[in-house]
Amino acid sequence: MRRNPIKAGFTLLEMMVVILIIGVLAAVLLPNVFEAMGTAKTSACEMNMRRLYELLIQYKIKNKDQFPRDEGQKFILRLWGDRVCEHTEQNARRFFCVEDPLESYVAVETGETFQEYLESWKDAGPDFISYAGFTSGGDRKEARKLLRKGNTTIVACGHLSHRDTVVYMTANGDVHRLKVSDLLEDGLLTEADIEDQYLPLGPSSPIEALRTVTSEY
Repeated sequence: MRRNPIKAGFTLLEMMVVILIIGVLAAVLLPNVFEAMGTAKTSACEMNMRRLYELLIQYKIKNKDQFPRDEGQKFILRLWGDRVCEHTEQNARRFFCVEDPLESYVAVETGETFQEYLESWKDAGPDFISYAGFTSGGDRKEARKLLRKGNTTIVACGHLSHRDTVVYMTANGDVHRLKVSDLLEDGLLTEADIEDQYLPLGPSSPIEALRTVTSEY
């Protein structure tokens, strides 16, 4: 007499247990994964700024130890305009935060390249690139004085690209982070600012570290 073979498989209870375990793991691990991804992008942004600082030092060597005379974003874009760096796509991308949707700047759907986009840097309007650049408000004497200070901010993210961090760089090449939660707690940012990804820059900014940078000029 032949016996029916035993059918292998999961019972409904076993499947429910597996789904429950997966749900618990997802709840525990996913926030850490997103946090790690955010930290990696913030670190990449910091590397961008350090590379820009290296180019600024090269500029100074060629220009009697002086930073660019331009202000705002053109302070940084002068590096591209004077060909301190080669006009490659990799170098062009350094003027954009890795968290920014780059297609909002460059018309990639029409085949425009980052190099072509930056060629119009002299006519740059507000928010032409991701980063804000040094400003003294147009006073060259004040500019020289501020740039001699190592703690003067010369480059910063132009808006709240990163979810929980503001990245900026000072004239001595050091890169710093501000916690968005701290700025919110101290009343220096509002919930509306965060929703709009708005970052107050320039002399009137409530955030002291960002009073010497602007996304204009």
